[in-house]
Amino acid sequence: MDIHPFPDIESLAVGAKMFVTIGIDFNETTQPASLDFMVDENTVNVNIKAPIGELLQPINIGEHDFISQQNKLKGLNENSVTSDVSKVCIEKGVANRIYEIANVAPVQGTVVDNQLLRFAAQSMSSKSLVLLTVRVLDNEKANITINCEKMVIGSMLLKEIKLVLAK
Repeated sequence: MDIHPFPDIESLAVGAKMFVTIGIDFNETTQPASLDFMVDENTVNVNIKAPIGELLQPINIGEHDFISQQNKLKGLNENSVTSDVSKVCIEKGVANRIYEIANVAPVQGTVVDNQLLRFAAQSMSSKSLVLLTVRVLDNEKANITINCEKMVIGSMLLKEIKLVLAK
């Protein structure tokens, strides 16, 4: 994890404000960044955790490439679950819920019928593929499958998607 430095604030008058930008490269770690801020004689510890979906970068791939890569990322590289899907989620659109929590792109050439949805992304640092398939079933359920070389990213993303679809 790399934290890009920002300028020290030597002093700040009571009631005054100053804005600085803190850049954090999480390097695909799911651990929070821990920062210590010194205020007078006291130290304030702040933990910043990046949502797993923010560690991804959307990529554009076609359906043929998606299926080909998905076949390569089976076994330990595949996480799958059947999840509840709320009526609200179905009404607002499953894809919209996915976009709320993950930086993914829809797979080009996939038949859009709101029953089978495919998305693709890559991890920011290592550029590892992350492939997401959501098959919406008739009984307010969905099969969710994530194929990813990074097992921790795949399993954590699956948990977050399962939670957001049930809301």
